[in-house]
Amino acid sequence: MLNSKFVGIDRIIERVFKSGLNPEFIDFENLIEYIGEAIRLIGVPYALVKKITNGKGGMSDPITIADYRGTLPTDIVHLDSVRESTTKSPMLYTTSSFPVTYQSSNLLSVSGQMLSYYVQDGYIFTNLEEGELELSYTAFKTDANGYPMIPDEERYLKAVVAYCNQEIARRLWVADKIDERKFRMFEQEWLFYVKSAATKAHMPNLDRMESIKNQMVRLMKNSNQHASQFNNLNRPEFLNL
Repeated sequence: MLNSKFVGIDRIIERVFKSGLNPEFIDFENLIEYIGEAIRLIGVPYALVKKITNGKGGMSDPITIADYRGTLPTDIVHLDSVRESTTKSPMLYTTSSFPVTYQSSNLLSVSGQMLSYYVQDGYIFTNLEEGELELSYTAFKTDANGYPMIPDEERYLKAVVAYCNQEIARRLWVADKIDERKFRMFEQEWLFYVKSAATKAHMPNLDRMESIKNQMVRLMKNSNQHASQFNNLNRPEFLNL
């Protein structure tokens, strides 16, 4: 599991310049793109920041729904969950083959109609004509200049540097400016550190291990945790025998 510290792109750029590649082939704008690509390719949620559109603690306001649709935040990397803002009712991804018809009988629960949605082209479409939604999603951690920030964990930093080096070396190899042996060296370094960084990030701490244990060692399985937004998923089971 990664710590909560992040560093700026200057740490990565400094290491790339020390990698032995000719500095004249290192382009700043390309490096920014490579860093973002590396974070996505490593693909662990702990490298991103959690955001909720509830208007609290510096978060953006709830998404306004008008005529069955609303505009998604531009910084979404992965949308985790959606709920109606006033009632806090959880929403499900639509199962309808014709979602634009918004059939009122689409999904039902014990308490009544279950709200549903789907996302497309930067919008969220719902079977709610008007209202507000709270979105739980992950986004890139960015600095004051809008540049991505990187988890301050050595394996992760090495993985991002290795990806930048590989992409630079790939361009040089294609242009016949370095031989294939050197390119493969940078490629192998990336392939090693991407797995190393992901493994390190997924290693849970003691508290997370306890939550995982409480989910697994249960006699009575609750298949409806989504209704409570998974608030009780990590609680231990107490049996009255």
